[in-house]
Amino acid sequence: PVSVNRLPLLLLVLLLSLPALAEPPDELLCASMPGEDTLEQRWPEVEALWRAHLREGVLESPEQPEEQPGGYRLQTRVRIAYGVLAQPGNATPAAAVVIANGRTESYLKYRELALALWCRGYAVYMPDHRGQGLSSRVLAYRDGVSRRRDDETPGQYVNRGHVEDFRHHVRDLEHFVDLVVPADIPRLLLAHSMGGAVGLRLVQERPGLFVAAALSSPMLGVPGQFACGGLAAWGERQGRDAYVPGSGPWVDEERYPYREDLGFQVRVGWHYTGSPVRHNLWHREFARPRPAADGRIEDLRIGGPTLGWFAAACDIVDTLETDAARVQVPVLVLIAADDTVIPAGRQRAVCAAIAANARPPGGCRARRIDGARHEMFIDRDEPRDRLLDELFAFFSEPAAAL
Repeated sequence: PVSVNRLPLLLLVLLLSLPALAEPPDELLCASMPGEDTLEQRWPEVEALWRAHLREGVLESPEQPEEQPGGYRLQTRVRIAYGVLAQPGNATPAAAVVIANGRTESYLKYRELALALWCRGYAVYMPDHRGQGLSSRVLAYRDGVSRRRDDETPGQYVNRGHVEDFRHHVRDLEHFVDLVVPADIPRLLLAHSMGGAVGLRLVQERPGLFVAAALSSPMLGVPGQFACGGLAAWGERQGRDAYVPGSGPWVDEERYPYREDLGFQVRVGWHYTGSPVRHNLWHREFARPRPAADGRIEDLRIGGPTLGWFAAACDIVDTLETDAARVQVPVLVLIAADDTVIPAGRQRAVCAAIAANARPPGGCRARRIDGARHEMFIDRDEPRDRLLDELFAFFSEPAAAL
């Protein structure tokens, strides 16, 4: 038995040893990532873990404008900003996950998702598409553009959601993977919405670049696709930098904070997520000034799509279905049941075309996530957890599982 006189000494030794016995902060947060009920309160912990392991960089794109279209100018010296979460020390990652984000997005939006992947042993690579996030804008800064709305500043003009040709985005992503992502570990593609179209096109053109691809709410069709020919022709007359009818500049007070009243739905449309907490955490980021890849101080706000964006989107979604047989790796299509943006029928049709023409180890399977809206990675806990379960199960399977 321990004598009473020695108890204080033993207690002191035990107290001094507790920090050494405790788990490192990284492991503690990984073991209990916060859900919606505590996410806002614990966001500083998430931010601290993100900052501790994030490495940021910039690449000059190999795809630079060669000619200036009539009526507007394109940005030259396009630079692609990116973030990387590598595994600490000399740890070998389970695989490299490349995230191709959606329209208007940035890798800054993907803290929760990237850390969930990182906590499972993946290295995460996150480029921003040209025209958004911290990458160079597509339209050049210019005063006196006749088609600019009277209430738009030059900054609002350059932040239109414009695309000249999605082939530029595909080449940007390929360039990033070739230069930044190690080739000696398996590469996995995780693409959302518009990034799903860009990423799947790269999978078709470079069969050996990724070992598998997961697509969340992928843009395998576009809203109003029946109008592709007419709107594209109208855009050539009106100017490809003009907004799609009904669209316009980003307006902060219309999108933040989270609302679902009738007035919001009439002006802006239904929210793309059912989670007020995750919506507000992300949308608060938009107006914060930060250095962009081209040296300017930018914010993240991107306006609605232009007629050029719509024409380019029509072109790429047609190509994706036509060239479905070129996909030679396993593909998972994650379909949000309550998606009001991308037609679920188009997602299933392209997946079926991939599966019908697949040669081992390729193939495609579609999974519907009930209760999920378009932005499933920042949705409510319940559909988001089901989405992550599907994703992690797919990434952990051997390539021959399909």
